[in-house]
Amino acid sequence: MKQDTTVQSERKFSSLDDIRSYKEELREQIRQDRDVISTKWNDLFHREEPAPQNKAQKIMKMLSMGTGVLDGAMLGWKLYRKYQEGAFLFGKRRRK
Repeated sequence: MKQDTTVQSERKFSSLDDIRSYKEELREQIRQDRDVISTKWNDLFHREEPAPQNKAQKIMKMLSMGTGVLDGAMLGWKLYRKYQEGAFLFGKRRRK
């Protein structure tokens, strides 16, 4: 994406064809900018992680994933215990 810091002189349009050509130029610039932005976005957020090469890396990846799942389950259990009436999940009412 290039930024033009110079002030362009005002265009003078003498016909509808001039306007159409200018409009097409702008559309092309927008397409190019969109392509650049999308490639940068994908490079930034959708990086592919390299596959584990040996057994130790595979085991570490499995342990890391397992601890993440366990942590999520523990958080869910703690929230369930804190809000035992489950009004937001199951629609039960607290007994008085």
